[in-house]
Amino acid sequence: MGILDWIPLIEEMSAHMNASMFNMFEHEYKLVTKSVNERNLRVDSLILTGSFPYTGLYLGYIYKCPVILFSNIGVGMHMTSLVGNHENPSYQADISMPFIEPFTFKQRLINTILYYMGEKWRFEDRFMLPLLEEKAGMSYQDVEDVYSNVSLVLQASHIVTHNAQVLSPNVVDVGGIHCTPAKSLPPHLKELMDNHTEG
Repeated sequence: MGILDWIPLIEEMSAHMNASMFNMFEHEYKLVTKSVNERNLRVDSLILTGSFPYTGLYLGYIYKCPVILFSNIGVGMHMTSLVGNHENPSYQADISMPFIEPFTFKQRLINTILYYMGEKWRFEDRFMLPLLEEKAGMSYQDVEDVYSNVSLVLQASHIVTHNAQVLSPNVVDVGGIHCTPAKSLPPHLKELMDNHTEG
């Protein structure tokens, strides 16, 4: 599914996301703030998913702490620029695009146009900001202040799965970090593989 397939779904998606955010204000945020206040904790940092960071903007707003974004879908386009990383949509695929490097000229053009459209008309500005204003009293500038507090981006990508790219020091590839080193083959299989004529 490409970005153009999503366009008819935007209104429906925004209704679901608004309902989810409304629920967070009514339940989850109250539980988190109550737990932090009752135990007299200090919030040193906040980890938010890079795909939907606006779900935690309110907590970033009230705790005024550094924010860490985790891009669980690979290269964090639209996220790494928050920490000063240069994003180049002419060779880095947007997360919603079905393109695989290397791009054709047409793919580069489509990806670049849609990237800059996403930067110009951010999804959360249209659909999430009214709810943040209503429920939390957050202004557009408050949202920008939370975004300016993003200090680190962890992205689930790896040089094996994505083209090489320039990353600032506070953008870290963590793809494959959960993998354990491979174990040796059992002796009988190792012997079979080592002695096989076709490799």
